[in-house]
Amino acid sequence: MEETVEENLSEVRFLGPPPFILPEAKSAQAEVFETSVVITLFSVVEGQGPGLVSIVVQMKPDVALALATQLTHAGLTARARS
Repeated sequence: MEETVEENLSEVRFLGPPPFILPEAKSAQAEVFETSVVITLFSVVEGQGPGLVSIVVQMKPDVALALATQLTHAGLTARARS
């Protein structure tokens, strides 16, 4: 049985002054694309209907490595607070 994946391209707009009420990522993945890293966050966005919306960001390897360090520290700190 062949699985098909339907991609829902949409747009997320951040309106008003920061801080914005941001959607919570339900899952995330990182992949290599040529010489860059692509991060995809999957989130439920109010007003976008059922299902998850993909938020995709491409970055240079140095930025990805710096983010990985920050995510590890922030994740451990947040976990300790719960």
